[in-house]
Amino acid sequence: MSVVKEKNFLLKIIIFNLIIFFTGCSSTYVVTSNISSFYDYQVLLADPLLLYDLYGLTNDLEKFDRNLYIGSIHFLGGFIRNPEKGMRIQAKKISFSAKKKFEDNIKNFFIRSLTKILKEKDINFLLLKDIPSKGFIKLIDEEYRGRHGDDGNDNISLPRIHYYAVDNDQKNFSMIKKKYNARYLMIPVIEHYYGHNGGWFNEQKSGCGAGVRISNHIYIYDLKSGNVVFSYQDKQKKIYDYKFRLSILQMGQELFELEQELYNNIDSAIP
Repeated sequence: MSVVKEKNFLLKIIIFNLIIFFTGCSSTYVVTSNISSFYDYQVLLADPLLLYDLYGLTNDLEKFDRNLYIGSIHFLGGFIRNPEKGMRIQAKKISFSAKKKFEDNIKNFFIRSLTKILKEKDINFLLLKDIPSKGFIKLIDEEYRGRHGDDGNDNISLPRIHYYAVDNDQKNFSMIKKKYNARYLMIPVIEHYYGHNGGWFNEQKSGCGAGVRISNHIYIYDLKSGNVVFSYQDKQKKIYDYKFRLSILQMGQELFELEQELYNNIDSAIP
């Protein structure tokens, strides 16, 4: 397990594991913060950014390989070993669909949820539209080279990649600071959000049943310094042991259930 170390940050790791008969569910979130509250300042809430947009990815298979896909995944034809990819285990064929539908669902979830949470916490905020989707924040990605307890039948491709944002150049925020009298900028970032039938994610040798998965981030920047003062990362998943097909409607229903847990986690994490 990789851990992000940030100087002067308080790291709080809260891990939940829930096992249900015939179904494996898990929820994990990590909060890194060096601020106790935002009550004395205005916060700008940006529209959610898609991590694959920040990396400039347009090819669905490349998004899938890097665990940045949003939409429905359909595996076909069992698995193969791909000699062009170091004999990696992968699905023989994959098709992608419902990308716009799922993208809209998770974006709308974030705007509704964060707006509600900030209002309930009496935090002064303003919605910010149309921030750049590429090059606006600095990102680091690290491949996890070790073994994970879920390797073999997880619903994510290997290698696992840890994505996180780091302190930004103040120049990126100069136009925002000139236009708004705010101290902090909150940016939700969607890493992946998908449903799938039973099949093989890359290098998962045993394959898995049908399921759904969400991974997201929330970063709060100090506009004065450009530093990340609050970082939140959440991973949610559900995999059926004995169910191998889900319709797009069913995927949406399963993702909706994970969103309820995600909402509770965000509500607990934001000071």
